[in-house]
Amino acid sequence: MSNSDLLIFKTQADRKSWAKPDAYEAWEKGQITGDENVATENLRRFFEQHFHENNDSMLHRLPPTEPGRKPTLNSLQPDLHPLEVLFDVEKLVDIGNDQPLSAAFVKIDQAAGLYDHWLDAQGTPPIDEEQWAQHAVQSVVWDAIGCSELASIEESIVLAFTQAGTEDHNRITMFLNRSYRKARQGLYSEALALLLQPNVWRGLTINDYTAWAQEIWHILVLRATRRGQDRHFREFLLPRRPPGDYNPRDYFHDEESAQGNKIRDPIYEVIQMRHCDQAPSAVDQLLKALWHSEFLTRFGEYRTGIILLADVSIEFRLPERSQRILEEVMPQIINGSDLEQRAFACFTLARSIIAASSSSTATGLQESLPYLTIAEGDYRKLGITTSLMHVQYLLSVVYHNLGMPQQRDAAAGRHLVTLELQRKEDAVVVEDDTQRILEVVELVGAHLAGRYSS
Repeated sequence: MSNSDLLIFKTQADRKSWAKPDAYEAWEKGQITGDENVATENLRRFFEQHFHENNDSMLHRLPPTEPGRKPTLNSLQPDLHPLEVLFDVEKLVDIGNDQPLSAAFVKIDQAAGLYDHWLDAQGTPPIDEEQWAQHAVQSVVWDAIGCSELASIEESIVLAFTQAGTEDHNRITMFLNRSYRKARQGLYSEALALLLQPNVWRGLTINDYTAWAQEIWHILVLRATRRGQDRHFREFLLPRRPPGDYNPRDYFHDEESAQGNKIRDPIYEVIQMRHCDQAPSAVDQLLKALWHSEFLTRFGEYRTGIILLADVSIEFRLPERSQRILEEVMPQIINGSDLEQRAFACFTLARSIIAASSSSTATGLQESLPYLTIAEGDYRKLGITTSLMHVQYLLSVVYHNLGMPQQRDAAAGRHLVTLELQRKEDAVVVEDDTQRILEVVELVGAHLAGRYSS
């Protein structure tokens, strides 16, 4: 009765199809006879068989050795740890792998179901860092998609159910992402205060300290570059850059990109050409960026690309087309989840409305005022002085053509104040608060080094 086919009741192991040597023998025969097609096909068939019950998830963490080859994803198996499935999300989020972010949510769902099975099978109590990891990953994916409100909800879940002052990597990651999002909204002081709270840096590990220090530096750089403090950046901040990822083109669009990005790099090219009044020559790159961002579901970059497309349409003397493009996407932007994006969209929409209206009527000028007012308020909150001056100048022109001298003079006065502010910011080399913040970062690093060396 050793033949399993003669058993009335087969065991679970008997129902599985185990590896057989036939395909390997066929491969050897193909090699000997020189039939490359037969050899290749049978070698593939041989390694696709079921060899053992264990999984190769540790090998799947390694990047592919062949250039251009996509990384391997884990298939669901009973003994596979759920964090291995979550690690696959990092591969799917990598823009270089050409995968839409919807695939990342499939992996997150798989990891959540596998985690419940893992707890039942292992019979162990849940570990906080593993239990809330899926919510931390969801927040990252939602932010990459362009849904910052949903990302904030997931961050709040992780921060609410994890313990403060511990070495929980999920918790510090949520603080880093939340603080940078606040800084993007012009809340620089709140963002820095959030990261400098003792209950944030008290439980830092060496690796997390590097990410924490780097995030603080990026917030300081974002604030300085938006204010036009070029000397402050190059003479003070840049020499004090902590180790880690840094792409100078995120702050200066005329710099060379340190990381290849098929969406952002073309957008940066368009912005650079726009500053040279040559944006129409970069339309092809813009359309490629729009296609990739839509396919990969990167809707934050997609909305930015749409605004740039509307801006280029004005240059092509198609203001009606520009207005229609922006009005279609404006409901996604007007809520202000990205103030810089909203300010640029409102400014571009106002220009398209003015250009599309008849010169004999003031209707277009009146319709543009609310959008220009929003753009001025957003740029002032963000501290982007150059763009703020452009909006204030156009506001004064609109008020002048509407026969509103008081409002015109007020807008012109604000323009002069902003111009003077920009001159002062350009002369700044060292700011006291920036210096004190970096001193705190150094003290925390020294304390952490002493803790680990003792």
